[in-house]
Amino acid sequence: MNSTRQTQSQAGPRRPQAKLDELIKKGRPVLPPMSNEPAQKRERPQTVTTIKHISKSVPIEIIPNEIIINDIQPNQAYEVVILVRNLTSTGRRIRIFQPKTNKFRCDYDMQGNIAPGLCMKLLVTFETDKLGNFHDALEIISEDKFNAIIPLHAYQSQSTILFDPFVNFGFIKVQKESTKTITFKNNGII
Repeated sequence: MNSTRQTQSQAGPRRPQAKLDELIKKGRPVLPPMSNEPAQKRERPQTVTTIKHISKSVPIEIIPNEIIINDIQPNQAYEVVILVRNLTSTGRRIRIFQPKTNKFRCDYDMQGNIAPGLCMKLLVTFETDKLGNFHDALEIISEDKFNAIIPLHAYQSQSTILFDPFVNFGFIKVQKESTKTITFKNNGII
């Protein structure tokens, strides 16, 4: 009896183990063969020392790149925030040249370098005592001959006409007239 029990106990576990081994072999992923290239020629992952610019286009990002203030009123102050972000992997110093007219002014916190990935806040203010349209520019320079000019515009109240520029007449029979209505809407203050 002992011999039959031993054979049954030995035969029993072998069957499930064999099925388990087959399932494991089928589901095992196949790895690509190892590269024979020397370790020096393999592509290295990008680190802070290998990346020169976070963005490949420009070292400094300026948002917005143009300021337009609409519907100005006399003796009213208007403020717009500009963000200047450093896209390089090293700190950058920037220099800001104030607008030439006294209507626009740029205020900012004097700090040393702008750290990589961080931004500096510029506050552009506009104030006038007369109505009119005003234009100026703000200049930002940095190392590596980076130079950006941000146009500044302030417009008095004016009408803004909105309309659909496309009129679809569809199919029209020869020698027949067709009319369509176009709606004009003044979205401005005047």
